[in-house]
Amino acid sequence: MKQVGKVISLLLAVCLGLLLFSNLDKGFIKYEQDVLQVIVRPGMALGDMTSNFSGIQVLDVEKGLVAIPYGAVDDLQEQLQRLPGVKQVEKVTVKPHYSLKKLLYSIKQQVMQYAKGEFGGLSYKSRPERVYDISGQLMVLLTRSLGYLLAGLGLGVVCSLGLVVLGAWKPRLGKWFDGVHALLFGIPDFFMVTLFQFGAIMIAKRTGYKVFSIMQFSDDIPFVIPMLSIAILPGILLYGVVRLAIEREWEQSYVRTAYSKGLSKSKVLFHHILRNTYPDLLAVLPRTIALSITSLLVAEVMCGIFGLGGYAVNKDLVRVTSLTTTCAILSVVVITAHIVSFVMQRKFSIKHEGGAISATKKPYSRKDSLLYGLSWIAFSLLVFVIVAGGWLMPHTIGTGDRIQWITEQVDGVVKYVTPPFAPSSRHWLGTDHRGLDVLSLLVNGARYTFGFALCVTVLRLLIGVPMGMWSGLTGKGKEPLAWMNIITSSVPSLLLVFPVLYGLSQQGLGFQSIGESGGVLFSVILICLLVFLGVFQIAGQFSARAQFYRDSLYIDSARTMGSSTWRIMRVHLVPQLRLELIYAAIVELVQVLFVMGQLAVLGFFFGGGEMFGVGEGNFFPLTTTGEWGGMIAYGVRVIRSYPWIILSAGAAMTLTILCLMFFSNQMQRRFEYPRIQPAKNPYRFMEPRMLTTAGVTISICMLIVITLKMPSTMSEKLTSQVPPTLENVPSIPSAEPSAKQVEDFKVGCRNVAEGFLRYLIQGKWDMASSYIMDGSQDISKPVKPFDAWMTAFTDRGYQLVRIGGVPEIPKGKSMYQGVELEISVLDKNGQSEVWVLQVDNHYVIAGREEPK
Repeated sequence: MKQVGKVISLLLAVCLGLLLFSNLDKGFIKYEQDVLQVIVRPGMALGDMTSNFSGIQVLDVEKGLVAIPYGAVDDLQEQLQRLPGVKQVEKVTVKPHYSLKKLLYSIKQQVMQYAKGEFGGLSYKSRPERVYDISGQLMVLLTRSLGYLLAGLGLGVVCSLGLVVLGAWKPRLGKWFDGVHALLFGIPDFFMVTLFQFGAIMIAKRTGYKVFSIMQFSDDIPFVIPMLSIAILPGILLYGVVRLAIEREWEQSYVRTAYSKGLSKSKVLFHHILRNTYPDLLAVLPRTIALSITSLLVAEVMCGIFGLGGYAVNKDLVRVTSLTTTCAILSVVVITAHIVSFVMQRKFSIKHEGGAISATKKPYSRKDSLLYGLSWIAFSLLVFVIVAGGWLMPHTIGTGDRIQWITEQVDGVVKYVTPPFAPSSRHWLGTDHRGLDVLSLLVNGARYTFGFALCVTVLRLLIGVPMGMWSGLTGKGKEPLAWMNIITSSVPSLLLVFPVLYGLSQQGLGFQSIGESGGVLFSVILICLLVFLGVFQIAGQFSARAQFYRDSLYIDSARTMGSSTWRIMRVHLVPQLRLELIYAAIVELVQVLFVMGQLAVLGFFFGGGEMFGVGEGNFFPLTTTGEWGGMIAYGVRVIRSYPWIILSAGAAMTLTILCLMFFSNQMQRRFEYPRIQPAKNPYRFMEPRMLTTAGVTISICMLIVITLKMPSTMSEKLTSQVPPTLENVPSIPSAEPSAKQVEDFKVGCRNVAEGFLRYLIQGKWDMASSYIMDGSQDISKPVKPFDAWMTAFTDRGYQLVRIGGVPEIPKGKSMYQGVELEISVLDKNGQSEVWVLQVDNHYVIAGREEPK
C-alpha cells in the first residue's frame, strides 16, 4: 500500500510539474493586465461607454485609462471595441518582465477550463478570427499518432531483439551489428527522417514512381517514413542494452553449469540467458517509449502530419491554444510506461546471486591505442573548426556578399538565375535563398552552436555536481533531489520545452536577432529551461557516486582532521571522480545538441536571424550567423525543393556528435585500466603524448589556413568572390526578352511593391525588410527613406491612394536593373504627394522622396 501511495504521489507531482511548465510563458507580460486605454469619439463620455461593464473603473479621463479585472485584457478589449461610441481600444505597454501573479492566474484559468471540459482550440489562416475546439479532433489526432507510435515501437522492438539474438548466436555477425549500432546511435532523429525523405525523392526522380509519401497532402498521409523514423532510435537503445545484458549473462556460473550438463547453445540462450534479461528490458522500457515520443514529434513535423505532435506547427494554422493538452497526453503515455515498468519489475524481475556483474574486460590491444590516438586527432580537428571557423570560410557571408542573380548562357541566350544554387565546384554545399555559401555559413555557425551547447552543459555541471556531491556526502536533501530527478526525467524534455517556447513565440519573443531585447530574453529563457531540465539528473548521478565514497577511510580521516564538506569535495572527491566528470560533460553536450536539433525542427533556434520572403506572403526565418539550429529550421522548410541545405546542416551536426561520442568511448575504454591512468597528478586526465598529438594536429591546420590566406592569394580570392551582378558579368550575346517574360516581370514588380507597402503601412518592418535587396540585419531599425515612410503611415495619418503602373523597359536597358514606380499618397489634411519606389521582380532596390 505504501508503494501505491508513492506511485500516486509521483503521478500527481509529474502532472503538477507539467502544468507549471506549460504555463511558464504566460508569466511574461508586455502589457498591463488590469488597465486599458479607451479612446472615445467626439461627444461621447468615457464613463457612459464603460458603465455597462462590471468591474471597470475610469482612472484618467484625459488619457482614457480604465481599470479592469486582472487578466481580462483580451476579452474586454474585443468587447469595448465593438461599442459604436468607441474609436480605439489599446493595451497599455510596459517593459517586458516576468510576473508570478500572471503565472498563477494562468494556471488557475487553465484548471477551470479543464474542469469545464474545455481543452483549448486552434485557428486557421483562412479564418483567423474563429477558434475551433480541439475536442472534436482530439480522437482523430490521438488515433493517428498512436498508430504511428505503436507500429514504429513494435517494429523497433522486434528488429532489435531479433538482431540481438542473431548476434549472440553468430558472434561474427554480432561484431558487425555492434559497429552499425555505434554509428546509428549518434545520428539525430531529425537527420534520420531527412535521409528517408531524400531517399524517397531520389527514387521517385530515378524511377518516375512515388514509392513512399514524404509529406501529407490532403488525404495522402505518409506512413512508412514516420514509422521507420520512430522505430530506429528505440530499437538502437534496446539493442545496446540487451546486447550488454547477454554478454553479462554469458559470464555467469549457471551458463558453465548448463554446458557441463550437455545443454546446447540454443537452449542456454533461449531458456536461460534471454529469460534473465527481462529486468534490463523492463528498466529501459520508459526511456524507449520516451525516445519514441520525441521521434514521433519530429517525424510528424517534418512530414507535415496533422497529429498530436505535428499539428501545432502546421503551416495552415495561425494560433494554437491546445498545445498543453496534447503534450500532456503524450506525457501521460510516458508516465504510464514508468508505472508499468515499476509494477512489472516488482512482480517479474529475477535476482542474481551476488548481484549483476559486468562482462569480462577485453585486454587493451594495439588497435585500441591506435583508435585512442585517432579520437584525439578527430577531437582536435573539431575544436580547431569551432575556434577558427571565421578563418576557414571559403566565402564571406556579409550583407554585401549576397547574390540576387547570376547569368547563364544556354544556346547563345543569356538567362538570369536566382538563388538558391545547387552544390557546384564554386559552392561545394550550394547556397541559400540569399546566395550565401552554405559551407561558409556552417563553418562560421559552429562556434555559435557549440557556444550555446557548452554554456548549457557547463551550467548544468556547475550546479548539479556540487549539489549532488553535497547531498551524497551529508545525506541531506536526498528525497527532494530524487523527486525532482523523477519529475524532470519522467517526461521528455521536448514535451516540456515546446509549449513554453511556442507561447513565447506567440508573444513576439521568437527567433529574434540576438541584438534585440526580445531575442536576448528568448535566449536566456531557453538556456534556463535546458539547464533546469538536466541539472537534477546530473545531481542524482553524482549524489550516488559521493554516497559510494562517503564511508571510505580517507574521507573519514579528512572528517576527523576537521575538513569541511566543501573541502572534502574539492580535495578528495573531485580528483577521484575526474574521469566521470569528463564523461558526464561530453554526454551532456551530446544531449544538448540532440535537443537543439529537435527544437530547430519545430522552428526554435539560438542566434541572429532575419525574415526572408519567397513569393506572396511566404516568410520564414534565416540565420545570419550560420548557427546550425537556424540552418536546420530553414532546411526543413525547403527540403523538397532544396534538400542540400538540410542535408548539409544535419550531416554537420551528426558528424560532430559521432566525433564526441567516439572520443568519449575511447577515453572511457583507455582509463578502464588502472595501469594506464595517470596517478602522479590527480587532476591530470590527459597523457602528454596525446596533448602533443592534439597540438601537432592544430598546428598543421593553422599552417594550412595561414598558407591559404596569404596576401598574395587573398586579392585573387576576394575578386573571385564578388557577387555576380549585371555590372561584372562577362559580355555574352543576349536576346530581347519575350512578351511573356516582360509581362511576368511587370507582375513581379507590382507584387513586390504591394507586399512591401502592405507591411510598411502595418508598421511591420521585420516583414517589409525581407523585400529589401541588401537585407538589413537589424530588422528593428527601418532604413532611409523607408523609416520616414512607415512613420507617415503609422503615426501621421498618411493613406496610400494607388501604386502607379510599371513603365515600359527602354531599349538597351535590362529589365532586371529595375524600374521606378510612382506611389501616390494623401496626408491627414488631404494633400497629395508622390513618392518613388525602385523595384525589380524580386526585391525593393531603393526609394526616393520623403513625406513633407
